[in-house]
Amino acid sequence: MRTLTIKRDIDNGLKAKNLLARLSEILSSAKENEISISFEEVSFIAANQLAVLGALFDEFCGASGKQIYINDLSPRLKMVMQKNGFGQRIGLEPIMDRFHTTIPYREFQTNESDEFEKYLILNIFQRNDIPMMSDAAKNTIIDNILEVFNNVKEHTTSKSVYACGQFFPKSKKMYFSIVDVGETIKENVVNYFELMKKDLETSNYIEWAMKEGNSTRNNDSPGGLGFSMLSRFIELNKGELSIVSDNECYEFKVNKYRTSQMSYRFMGTIVTVAINMRDTFSYLSVNNNIEQIIF
Repeated sequence: MRTLTIKRDIDNGLKAKNLLARLSEILSSAKENEISISFEEVSFIAANQLAVLGALFDEFCGASGKQIYINDLSPRLKMVMQKNGFGQRIGLEPIMDRFHTTIPYREFQTNESDEFEKYLILNIFQRNDIPMMSDAAKNTIIDNILEVFNNVKEHTTSKSVYACGQFFPKSKKMYFSIVDVGETIKENVVNYFELMKKDLETSNYIEWAMKEGNSTRNNDSPGGLGFSMLSRFIELNKGELSIVSDNECYEFKVNKYRTSQMSYRFMGTIVTVAINMRDTFSYLSVNNNIEQIIF
């Protein structure tokens, strides 16, 4: 049996993303049939990151019949996992989330976009504390998030998408992550340019894919990652958006964009959205564009 020890808290910072990328490298190449992961040195985990752990455990271990054991969980970590449903996959009894701070842990097949849409509406867009928005604005943002989901089916061989999230009362931000373990954005962009026999003039692959109109599709349909309206909303909302894929991390935070090269490769893609729930503005969709208004 191989034993791994998580050496730091798993929040939503760049160091934690590097840690998860390192874990994906280790699990993807592990030869042992049994792997024990110790959380003894972890005092905090952001619940949305459990979608990443679930994806890694299933794709790199469950599919090959390997066994993963989670050990040394503090009562606090157990409670987080029990509240959002992740705990059931490791044998923990579920407990009720009386304060409605969790977005449940779920695994979806890539052909279950209708179920994923229902999940988004029920757990995010029907919340009473979500910023006010018209039905058209809400549908536009939901469609953008669905595009993230559908990109997994269209651009990777992954069969599953993992999701969950958490509302943090102190910061008043609600984090939500969508994860797949399939071909990375870098792989798709490089393969597309090779197929089209075009010169690739960028080393920032996520940044290229984020630009509206850029696409790795081989037809004339609209391209890009589908984030244009979502990015617009997050910018106005003063929220956060991050994308981790391969060794790149693309972040929008405090109204600034940043692309970082990570020390390790995440073998798939993580998209994390953080909605600022302090936002007192209202949102409309005008000519398919998100606009902010105040009464």
